[in-house]
Amino acid sequence: LDFAINWNNQGFNVDRDARKIFATNSTYTESAISFMTPPDLSMGKMVANKGRMILVHGVADPVFSANDTIDWYEKFKATHGSSATDFARLFLIPGMGHSRGGPSTDQTDLVDVLVNWVERGIAPDAVVARARGKGGAISPINEDVPVFWSANRSRILCPYPATPRYKGTGDSENAVNFFC
Repeated sequence: LDFAINWNNQGFNVDRDARKIFATNSTYTESAISFMTPPDLSMGKMVANKGRMILVHGVADPVFSANDTIDWYEKFKATHGSSATDFARLFLIPGMGHSRGGPSTDQTDLVDVLVNWVERGIAPDAVVARARGKGGAISPINEDVPVFWSANRSRILCPYPATPRYKGTGDSENAVNFFC
């Protein structure tokens, strides 16, 4: 909501201003859309070189829609068929805004996950994410974490399109009690 209010306060008009994302001039010779769009959306060179990519998108991102990332990922899978998940995995984070925050478990170590995938061949079938609640082990505190959550809540993130499910027993604040 703050994001929408700021744009409105700045006089942003979708009909008039949205096309500016394609604009260039003598100082900015590359448009914003060109800068944000990979030259090869199928990531052919990455796949040919047996690269690995982990995508993470906050479902509550007010800047970029998670649906656009899902759409790209579905096209990537259509292009590369059954081997697509050998090269790229998408993890959606419920409640997370643009890169962090929101009522979410927004903290995860994806560097180690990627290193394990690249160097050890261990593809991520789930990733543990943690909240930054008041009194918890992670700082800075995320003020958006609901007070009724455990300060150290953890959840698993599943590779899209899988979703976490509670096993039905054990502490519901602990990721070990969930499966994809």
